[in-house]
Amino acid sequence: WAYHFRGEKLEGAITKKDVAILVDVNQRILVDASDYLAQHGIDADIILITNNLGYGDNQNVRLSDDPGEWRILIQQFGSLMHLVRGRVGSGARVHLFMSVTLPLAFGMGAVWGTVSEATFYHWGGKSYFPAVQIDRELRFS
Repeated sequence: WAYHFRGEKLEGAITKKDVAILVDVNQRILVDASDYLAQHGIDADIILITNNLGYGDNQNVRLSDDPGEWRILIQQFGSLMHLVRGRVGSGARVHLFMSVTLPLAFGMGAVWGTVSEATFYHWGGKSYFPAVQIDRELRFS
């Protein structure tokens, strides 16, 4: 499980108010998500989270059957979100792109908490679209 940020250490690399977080386990989403951001004028720092350290080889790495591995991935996502919030503050515009299994997505949602706001994108077959705006209104309506 790795964080990639243009080859830099993540801790010092988040500089923009827009942060795109790409969680990629099932398929290669970096190019399509980057294209979407560029086409919509979103100048974001891009953080790629993947379980495949050889990301460029177009091979997906299957998650193990060990629930402990899945738990660690979810905990690491929670730590990353805490780091992002600490770097960009409450004014951050977080853009989430995920290609993960449902249990992993649900677990990541559980550690997301009830404070952060974000736009969650869905692949519509040819491009992404902003499917859900996560905000206080959604949580408390």
